[in-house]
Amino acid sequence: MVDAERETPPPPIPERLLLSVARRAMACEFELLFNQFQYPAAADVAHEVLDLIEGLEGKLSVYKPRSDLSQLNRWGGKRLLPLSPDTLRLLQLARDLHRLTGGAFDVTAGALSEVWGFARRQGKMPSEAELATALQTVGTQYLQLDEAAGAAGLQREGVKVNPGGVGKGYALDRAAGRLVAAEINDFLIHGGLSSVVARGDRQHPETGGG
Repeated sequence: MVDAERETPPPPIPERLLLSVARRAMACEFELLFNQFQYPAAADVAHEVLDLIEGLEGKLSVYKPRSDLSQLNRWGGKRLLPLSPDTLRLLQLARDLHRLTGGAFDVTAGALSEVWGFARRQGKMPSEAELATALQTVGTQYLQLDEAAGAAGLQREGVKVNPGGVGKGYALDRAAGRLVAAEINDFLIHGGLSSVVARGDRQHPETGGG
């Protein structure tokens, strides 16, 4: 016998109660994830963050002819060039990473990226002669930073800076800082699923708790 008074079972717990805001930049999709309804201003701040990332791409991308790094690669062997604070900070971080990794990370490997075809996303096997020529222009010792003047130069012709391996991470750190400044402390941000910053708690969809 069916008990007509039996309480109706609760609806199933939703598997996903997340707010997602995304935009394409730096040749990948940047996505920001928040607990749904936790922060009323999350969507607006997320768009500000994506604007920030897009602005960083305009300064740091070697695929944009007017970017700081494209200008540095073009003219840095001839003179010091004034840079935006973000670009100078990225190069400072790259220099520190070079030291901390014993030279394994080198932001001046742009010529190697080109000879392997990575710069045009058309990979190829370079010859030994091509590799030897490219290696002659690789070395963080050729990167000249004038922090006081907010400028940088390249102390050898042909040296090319490429922020691959550090650019997206820098953008995510800046994005996370903007969210925290807006008092949003629970979030996950990724750039192309390869670089991630997370902070705080993922709320349980039923209780809203951490």
